[in-house]
Amino acid sequence: MTERAPSVRAALLSPKCLVMAGLGFASGLPYTIVNDTATSMFAARKIDRTTIGLLGAIGSVYAFKFLWAPLVDARAIPVLRGQRRAWLLLTQGILVAIILLVAAFTSTESNSALTLLGGLLVALAFFSATQDIVVNGWTVDAFPGRELGIGSSMYVLGYRVAIVAAGAVALVVANRFGWPAAFESLAAVMALGPVLVLLTREPHRPSVDGGTEWADAFFDPLVELFRRLGWSALVVFLFILVFRLPDQLGGSMQKPLLLDTLGYDLAQFGIARNGIGLVATIVGSLVGGVLAIRYGLVATLVVAGILQAASNLGFVWIHETVAPLAGTEMPWTSHPMVMLVVVSSVESFCGGLVGTAFVAWLMSLCTPRFGASQYALLTAGFALAGGVASAASGFLARELEWTSFFVVSALAGIPGLLLLPLAVWLARPAPTPDETPG
Repeated sequence: MTERAPSVRAALLSPKCLVMAGLGFASGLPYTIVNDTATSMFAARKIDRTTIGLLGAIGSVYAFKFLWAPLVDARAIPVLRGQRRAWLLLTQGILVAIILLVAAFTSTESNSALTLLGGLLVALAFFSATQDIVVNGWTVDAFPGRELGIGSSMYVLGYRVAIVAAGAVALVVANRFGWPAAFESLAAVMALGPVLVLLTREPHRPSVDGGTEWADAFFDPLVELFRRLGWSALVVFLFILVFRLPDQLGGSMQKPLLLDTLGYDLAQFGIARNGIGLVATIVGSLVGGVLAIRYGLVATLVVAGILQAASNLGFVWIHETVAPLAGTEMPWTSHPMVMLVVVSSVESFCGGLVGTAFVAWLMSLCTPRFGASQYALLTAGFALAGGVASAASGFLARELEWTSFFVVSALAGIPGLLLLPLAVWLARPAPTPDETPG
């Protein structure tokens, strides 16, 4: 067991792992703006929780990225060099422009401005999903076989650092200088993405025929995946649909609970939930990658699945304790702030752990030649479930009191844990490049 430790350390410090962390950051920033920063802004402005839940359903755009993933996977962009690199430069440039537009329209609170912001967030989600297609394909190309655990842990690490930028630093900026300044800062940080891409060499991947017809580009990855999985694909997709429900159901309502009901201010919320929680997220992500290598993805998934559900109960604890104190002053040394830090740190650790294990397992099912397309298809159910869960969470939270809501969100992890052994047993991992015929 100890013989593997040096290889783990070497892998974590390799250039491709550092690049992967940077690409994870570039993926996480726009996703967090859509699913976290924007809803924090709406919650701080006292928009009702039902509307916030419906706006959270914008994330369901990510469920449909499999429709255009074959185009991104099989087609290069004229003029720009490198297929993966070219798509990254294109999508990242568009994302910077959209974030700047969001900044321009956050200064007013009219209904028309809210509608326009909703449209911009849909566009942001579309191009963010397109960038994710490319980054996921890059990961499959760069980290074959057992290296996927480390690759996905670095991806999740970078992703979680982006959550700090968009979910903590941005809130502090908004609290001090206003929301337009916060989104302008995020656009400036997002602009670092193209710089990284220009300095990075594209990973090797099996050759792709640039003359492939669109129909073939679309259907070949699906045919290969379903031929390999057979009827067990139904169980696998059902498992993907429900495994992350605790996080998906509870995540959207954390902000209304903490900012609106309990009265934490934006700076406290951003720093405690996303800033201080960064260390716990880093630890969780790295622990997930190391556990995946040492003990396998199955054992890691079991532990991560249990912890992600249990972590939601922390919000039951914080509600029952802090609700009677809502409206009073909460200095950083107060009991409510200590509780917020503890609950946020535990949730961040569990999020990093489960994210690493789940991403690595999904990527292990993807054939390198069709990595982006197949990963987009496998995560379609996950993203759609997230959008539906977010929309439903607002209605549930309105009908249930907070304690009951977060207990229900924790119990939502049971179906995924029950399906886990069957899904893992039935699923057949994709062959590595060395094992692929021809």
